[in-house]
Amino acid sequence: MPTIAIVIIGRNAAGLLLNVQQRNLAIFSQAQRIVYVDSNSSDQSCSLAKANGWTVIRLDPGSVLSAAAGR
Repeated sequence: MPTIAIVIIGRNAAGLLLNVQQRNLAIFSQAQRIVYVDSNSSDQSCSLAKANGWTVIRLDPGSVLSAAAGR
């Protein structure tokens, strides 16, 4: 079976993170690694990701923040 990794890029995405996981449960349950790349959120995005066992990478708030920066 191939290795599956999921990368989610977001900012203030707490309301969406669990929804995305629940709607894509089949693929999430097969993933060996899930990474949430955060663009300086002020909500609970990082806490939710960590609580789900995901790796969290926070972008430097001093850099230019955009979805492209997380790629």
